[in-house]
Amino acid sequence: MLIDCSVWTSVRSSFGTPARGANPNSRRNRENALHIAVVSGCLDCVKALVEAGADVNAKTKDGKTPLHLAKFKGQREVADYLLSHGVVLPAPAPISMKLATADVEKGRTYFTSVCAGCHNAAPQGGSKAGPNLWSVVGRDKASVAKMRYSEALLGWEGVWTYEDLNRYLFGPMLTTPGVYMETPGVPDETERVNLIAYMRTLSDKPIPLP
Repeated sequence: MLIDCSVWTSVRSSFGTPARGANPNSRRNRENALHIAVVSGCLDCVKALVEAGADVNAKTKDGKTPLHLAKFKGQREVADYLLSHGVVLPAPAPISMKLATADVEKGRTYFTSVCAGCHNAAPQGGSKAGPNLWSVVGRDKASVAKMRYSEALLGWEGVWTYEDLNRYLFGPMLTTPGVYMETPGVPDETERVNLIAYMRTLSDKPIPLP
């Protein structure tokens, strides 16, 4: 494969070339060569690295996968290539039946310490960096007025169900690549169940439990 690309020149100078024995998964600071190629939109570079064994599910130190970066940057051809070459979208186990025994107060504490900086939860409150989460359970996705939403979230139809929140909060960049919410999410199931149980209470008429 012939690559005439300044990105490839940068990758070679930083990581070496896979054809000469360089490790395609070697890391420089927070990322590896594939992340750099994806962000730059160099499809030929991405193909060369993947063909040499680059891990299409590799994460930067802050949890960004190549697919997330491609979708976040609007690199559709790159995203399609990655999806057809081994990308895995994790799916957390269902949690709906665990909500009845969740610790709502622990969920409240988690929300206050981790989520409240970006999200309001008051019925008459406005949005912050993220949308107001009052009545979020059962609300149409990407529906808060004057909020700027990613294509990834705009393309996810329907209301926020318990399981949709479970999937999203598990790791937004992993389960819903391209979202603007670039946070690690809540990978711990107990913490996630408690948080969702608390979010259910943010309503005048909470959605019934399963």
